[in-house]
Amino acid sequence: MTDSREAPLYLVTGVANEASIAWGVADRLLSQGARCILASLPRNKHRAEKLVARAGYEATVVSCDVTDPESLEAVGAAVAAEGGSLAGVLHSIAYANMEDLERATVDVSREGFLEAMDISVYSLLALVRAVRPSLHEGAAVVALTYHGSQRCMPGYNLMGVAKAALESACRYLAHDLGPDGIRVNCASPGALLTLSSSAFLDIQENIERAAEASPIRAPTSMEDVSSTVCFLLSGAAAGITGQVIYIDNGLSIMGG
Repeated sequence: MTDSREAPLYLVTGVANEASIAWGVADRLLSQGARCILASLPRNKHRAEKLVARAGYEATVVSCDVTDPESLEAVGAAVAAEGGSLAGVLHSIAYANMEDLERATVDVSREGFLEAMDISVYSLLALVRAVRPSLHEGAAVVALTYHGSQRCMPGYNLMGVAKAALESACRYLAHDLGPDGIRVNCASPGALLTLSSSAFLDIQENIERAAEASPIRAPTSMEDVSSTVCFLLSGAAAGITGQVIYIDNGLSIMGG
């Protein structure tokens, strides 16, 4: 591991605990010698700091409330303080009120819909805008999504609507930022047990069903997801932008 300022710098949002995809990606980046700024909800900041310390890494951990413009400005300032040349950003942020998430989509409240779209979708635009001065040519942005954006997954409900909007936002961002040499993609993992997915009561059953139905006949692993996200963040993916890349052992190609 190196703390040299010549090492690439990444901003990883959404680190909540050791089971979060954001931490899986940060762990892989840090183990490969990259520098990372981890942005967590204020209530998760101490937990993220403990994860970094326990793993033996050095990384800056900042609070980030994407509904607060001042908090986003502080994230941009933290990036500038680390050298101001950002190689990549992982957007791993989504939220819907549980009451609205459990309702049929037709019954979602206006307030719940707007909150889900603000935190799950607009946050990507706001985050990229906050750090754009630091995104250099060749940098990459990756947002996490799920196949419930493209197919009706009963129980995913409002979050499926939000993820569909997120994927569309990525395509438009790819167009906006492309002239500056900045790529924007979505990574779409299969069912995986995380803090967020545990909110869905049948998640373990979904993981087992997905493994049985996928061509590879295996559950999605954190290792596969983190390695693919790191690939999309790297220069090795220089020709890929505006895409949704599935990491689901082929489940998304199946019908029925």
